[in-house]
Amino acid sequence: MIKLLTKEYDDLYYLCSLIEFISRETNNTSKYIVNALGENELLYIKDIAEVLHCDSFEETAERFILEHNIAQGTNDKLSLLKGESIPKYTKIGKAYANLIEKICLKEENLINTLIEIYNSWITEYIEDYDSDFYYLPVDYQKCCYEENKILRY
Repeated sequence: MIKLLTKEYDDLYYLCSLIEFISRETNNTSKYIVNALGENELLYIKDIAEVLHCDSFEETAERFILEHNIAQGTNDKLSLLKGESIPKYTKIGKAYANLIEKICLKEENLINTLIEIYNSWITEYIEDYDSDFYYLPVDYQKCCYEENKILRY
């Protein structure tokens, strides 16, 4: 596990929140967005996150949607909600950033860890907004991830 400095964590948090925002805007899974952007672009976004903060999420998302020809998908996860509250995209971004930070062993592997997590089975649980998984303690989420299953709590 690494402990990121505040700036590095903020950049990761921004990147994960942007992935969630683009996912919602285009009705695609976050896994699809991560793979559409690719490793180099994800690293680029993380590296310039401090600059991207100056623009709105809408403007920034539109830029990357157009640059990567991300078409509208059919995964409208917000319309599938049974409950009344929709977590903000930043809440989901924080859940991912916390888990990535907990699992990553070296800072230089941060983007690879991000890609691995977004392409794993755990995204189904983090992005099930009718469940409580996305706001459970990150240590519990990490244990589930490492055991490759949801553990009893």
